[in-house]
Amino acid sequence: MPALSDATASADKKRLRQSAGRLRARLQARGGGQAARAVARHGADLIADLKCGVVAAYWPFRSELDTRPLLAALDGAGVTLCLPVIPGTSRPLVFRRWRPGDALREGAYKIPVPDPQAGEVIPAALFVPLLAFDARGYRLGYGGGYYDRTLAALRGSRGAIAVGVGFAGQEVPSIPHNAYDQPMDHILCETGWRTVQVEEN
Repeated sequence: MPALSDATASADKKRLRQSAGRLRARLQARGGGQAARAVARHGADLIADLKCGVVAAYWPFRSELDTRPLLAALDGAGVTLCLPVIPGTSRPLVFRRWRPGDALREGAYKIPVPDPQAGEVIPAALFVPLLAFDARGYRLGYGGGYYDRTLAALRGSRGAIAVGVGFAGQEVPSIPHNAYDQPMDHILCETGWRTVQVEEN
C-alpha cells in the first residue's frame, strides 16, 4: 500500500485512534500483567540477539503495555537504559540515563522522566509504544510525531533500531501512513517478536 497524502493519512489515523485505544484498554485489563512478563522475556532475548549496548524504553502511560519488567530484565543483563524526554513541541525526543530505583519526576503529559541531572545518551535500539500496528511495521501513535522525528534523526546518523511494543491483539490489517511515518524494524508482543519488512512504495 503506497503512502497516503498528509491530509488523508491524518484523517484516517484520527478515526482509528479512538477504537484502537478502547481495544488496548480491554487487552490491558484482561491480561496486562501476564503480557508484560512475557514481553520482558522476549524483549531481553531480542536485545541479546541485536547486541545493543544502549536501549531506550518508554514509561507506561494510559493503557500501554507495561515495560517495567522489561527494563528490570535488561538492567539485570547489564544493558545501559534510558527513558525519553519531550524537550518541546516539534522537536525530537532526548534520552536520559535511567535504571530501576533511580528517581523520576513528572514530565510532559505527566509522564515520569529521569532527573535533569541524569546524563543524556543516544540509544541504539528503542522500544516504542503504539495504539495499533500492521504486518509491515507501521504503528499508530498519539499524533504528536515525536517518535517519527526522533527515528528519522537517529536512523539517519546512527542506524537506530525501532521495536514497536504492544499486545498481539492490537494488530490491524493496515495502518494509514504518509512519507514521514517511520516503520518499526521489529514488533514485540506477549507472543514473541518478529522482524518486519516494509514494502517499497
